Amino acid sequence: MSQRFAAFNTSNTESREYLPSGWHVVTFVNGVGSGKDHWYYDGAEVTSYVAEGSGGIAHPSSGNYQIGGSSAYTGTWWVGKVAAAWAWSMALSPTDVAAASKSALEYAEAKGAVHAYRVAVSDTPMVIGGMDSRTFGVDTTRPWINNLTLTDNTYTALNLGVSGMKAVDGAAMFSQLYGPHIADGSAPVIVALWGGINDMLAGNATTQMIADALKSMVRQAKADGARVVLATEIDATGADAKKDALDAMIRSQAYSWGVDNIADLATIPQLGADGAAANTTYFNGGLHPVDAGQTLIAGVMSDAVNELIGSTGTNRNTTATATYQEVAGDRFLDLTGTSAQTVNLPDCIGYSLPREIVNLGTAAATAAPINSETLAGSGSIAAGAKAVFVPIPGALATGGCHWERTE
Repeated sequence: MSQRFAAFNTSNTESREYLPSGWHVVTFVNGVGSGKDHWYYDGAEVTSYVAEGSGGIAHPSSGNYQIGGSSAYTGTWWVGKVAAAWAWSMALSPTDVAAASKSALEYAEAKGAVHAYRVAVSDTPMVIGGMDSRTFGVDTTRPWINNLTLTDNTYTALNLGVSGMKAVDGAAMFSQLYGPHIADGSAPVIVALWGGINDMLAGNATTQMIADALKSMVRQAKADGARVVLATEIDATGADAKKDALDAMIRSQAYSWGVDNIADLATIPQLGADGAAANTTYFNGGLHPVDAGQTLIAGVMSDAVNELIGSTGTNRNTTATATYQEVAGDRFLDLTGTSAQTVNLPDCIGYSLPREIVNLGTAAATAAPINSETLAGSGSIAAGAKAVFVPIPGALATGGCHWERTE
């Protein structure tokens, strides 16, 4: 399913040009001596190949080649099928490449391969979780996507996490890996994206490049008809500065990309704070959240999804109870009691969307935070008044959050 390739395990040979879904022949011609390197897709030269014509790539001294591995050394993210592989001991001309590509495609077709790959679209509501090994489930018995607690039990979960995947790989592979599961007019689909750490650890991607890849995935999902939850990144050994830079960009820009909700994992102190990955209670190897960490992630992701399938401005939740504990689905809440009511805001960890409370009752009401969190501004809501409360994330270095009343 990968539509993006690298040669000799080095970013110097990556192609920035993506392939459409289906079967293809990828050819790399090494420039021996004074010869130049060339990259081809289905017999046509790839002009966006980073080192096109440079002659700067040497043959591996061992003579070993790997097809379908991970440049981040975290797994085999290439989840497609290799029909066959050929190798030549001499450089090929463009004519040779075209002929070899034609022969290879015919070989794959003879084995039953089809050019267009499609999977059945689900006819029930679905939450698709994706990106890398943290979602795939490395070092845990139950990854977050399989541990969601949703208020609508008609939703099923689909795990498209792939070990070793970078955000730029996800953008390249989106139409084939995610797209077939999303269709306008079909059952509702929420795509929950969380990734970028492998781009950081590979060392050759800027924060802007990672953000651009995430934006691409968001926009492709929205164009296909899905709603999108995008998560901020958590810690990994040696990635504090890059993690903080990406999370700041996600918080400030993601809604302009079309995101429906941000699952702010960075606010979880045990996972998002600088240096958190050294705590073996929540991480293994300074990278992968273990069961305890995955439980915290599942809680935030569940809240983010439940906000999208809960109350709306035109379909509000109501309560007349004296003391009411808000949950994720209570983003629009009307108070209807005949005496004073108290509404406890949810724990702000992970939340990003504002919450609206309208007091339709006959007495003043009070909104209050829980778990020793603070509320900036008044918690008093007069009868007939509206109040809006916004979750404010703490410093990226430490995580945490508080509530703030904006109106």
